[in-house]
This record gives sequence, C-alpha cells and structure tokens, in this order.
Amino acid sequence: MKFFKLAALQMMIASAQEIKPEEKIISRGGDIRLSCKVNTTENTIWINSYRGEAGLPSIPRAVAIGEKPMMDLGEVSYASGDYSLTIKNADDDKQGLWNCQQNTQVVASYNLVVDVPPEIEMVSASPVEVGEDSTLICQASGRPRPRIYWTRKGELGENNIDGAKTIELGDVDGVQRTQGTLIVKNVTKSMIAEISCNAESRGATVTEMTDVNVKCLPKTTNEAKTQARKSRKNGASRTCLSKNLMSLAIILLAYLSI
Repeated sequence: MKFFKLAALQMMIASAQEIKPEEKIISRGGDIRLSCKVNTTENTIWINSYRGEAGLPSIPRAVAIGEKPMMDLGEVSYASGDYSLTIKNADDDKQGLWNCQQNTQVVASYNLVVDVPPEIEMVSASPVEVGEDSTLICQASGRPRPRIYWTRKGELGENNIDGAKTIELGDVDGVQRTQGTLIVKNVTKSMIAEISCNAESRGATVTEMTDVNVKCLPKTTNEAKTQARKSRKNGASRTCLSKNLMSLAIILLAYLSI
C-alpha cells in the first residue's frame, strides 16, 4: 500500500505544471513564512527541490503532505484558505525551489535564497614614516560577495586616498570572500584612526576603522620635552613609534626633567 502511495506521489510531482517562482531572500538563521492559497489541503503538498552537492541535479523531496510534515524542514499550517509553510533557522540546505502543489497544479512557487551578512575579518596597515605612502588591507566575507570600499572621516573621495583595488578570495563553507587594498599617499600623523574599511552586501554594511601606523622620531631634546608634556597632560594619548632605543631614552630623560 505504501508503495502505491509513493508511486502516486512521485507521478504527481513529475506531472506538475510549473509556474515562475517568486524569489525570497532571507539572512542565514532567520525565519520565513511561505504562503499558498488553496480551498483545501486534500491532495496538497509542499515540495522542496534540493540541489545537494555541486554539479548534481535537483532532487524533489516532499516536505509536507496536507498538514502532516514529512521532513524536519518546516512547519505547516492551514487557516482561512492559506496553506502556509514556515521555515525556521534558514541555512544553505534550505535554499532552492519550494513549491506548493495541489494535484498536478503548482499553486505557489518560491526560490529561497539564503544570504550571509557581511563581516570584516581583518584590517591591517603597513608601518610607515610621516610623508611616506601606506598600504591598507581589508578582508571581508559574506553572501552575496561583499563589496569593499574605503572612507576617510566617513566620507568618500577625500584627498590622499588613492589606488583602491579589490580581488576575489576563495570561498569558505559557501561564504564568499573579498580583499580590498588601499594606498594612502603622503601619510600624516593626523590620519591616525581616520580611515575605515566598509563591506557592503545586498544593502547590509559593516564598518571597521583602521589605524595608519605612523612612526616618527623627535629630532631634538626640546621636541622630546614638548611631546612628553602633551603625553602627561592628555593622559598618555596616542603617540608615534620611535625609530630606535636612543629615541626612547631621549623622551624618557626629557619627561623626568620636567
């Protein structure tokens, strides 16, 4: 008896009249409700066409027959002519075509796309002297592949920002990765903590500020004293890196002599 029911179900799926699916986009881990307008749940099923491994054909699988779930992929309900399927905790295995079918007629069809919000994995900067050029690197991941762009003080197109390039990195667990490189011309000490890497994917944007790693060397004892006074007054605020141990000794002696 079960064999005949299965054969009838397979024939019903195979002979279905397809319609153009409506695209539904959801972030990974989110919930979504798919609606199907029918007068009864008799001979009505929800089917998911799961692609599986890359290169393999889609495999239709019955998710629910009437109000009885067949797989742990969603929850079905029927009220006021709406035979709905709620998919929870969406992940890659929930992507693909979802059809609500009554007899051999597809009543509702959805193409579910699961996005992964953009995330900045790392931002780094090459240490440079004042007046030199600095190279910033930013790596981001997401799905769709994130677009990387740079801002200075929150704005695009500032002076001294030039040579932005982007390359595609290898995917990891179905998540796409991008690397952006930026050359900052003629670095000054005021650029510290002014430049940000931004990763955007389908309207979602994340931002991370980076430090241009500026090295500087006080040239005289007077300069060292001035720098020490500022550090003491401001509670040891952000200072430049010295070139060598001798510079550190000069600053320390100047600080103690104040």
